[in-house]
Amino acid sequence: MILLKKIRVKALLFRIGVSADASCPLCQNADEWVEHLYFECEYARMCKNLLAHRLKVRLDPSSLEECNDALNLITGRFKRQVFQSLYAGLLYVIWKERNRAVWDKCIRCPEKVIEELLTDIRQRIEFVLPAKISRSNVEWFRKMMYS
Repeated sequence: MILLKKIRVKALLFRIGVSADASCPLCQNADEWVEHLYFECEYARMCKNLLAHRLKVRLDPSSLEECNDALNLITGRFKRQVFQSLYAGLLYVIWKERNRAVWDKCIRCPEKVIEELLTDIRQRIEFVLPAKISRSNVEWFRKMMYS
């Protein structure tokens, strides 16, 4: 739904008369559209930067399309799947925090959100780690995710 830009953001709900305002519940700096929520919102940027710092990778896409293009350039099926999982997880936790801000009037610190995301992704990938995966891929994954 995010990729299709079909999620119910406040600007859309405001436009059709369902919401009283259109402002982003995480940063209050702009109207909440999909692009803002994931790429312009200060809270989302903090989450993305924390994740990039923890993984020691460069993450600075400016659109969903740019993210998908970058993911498609990753060589190696396993590495691409790991980054796709991290990317999907990041989008999901931002959406969860956005909903927490709307419904519970509470915003958790990005450090806690990213730590939970990394723990969840590590556990899920370790659980389904294929038996035929190369030792170098296993070492790459563990070095990246546990350092």
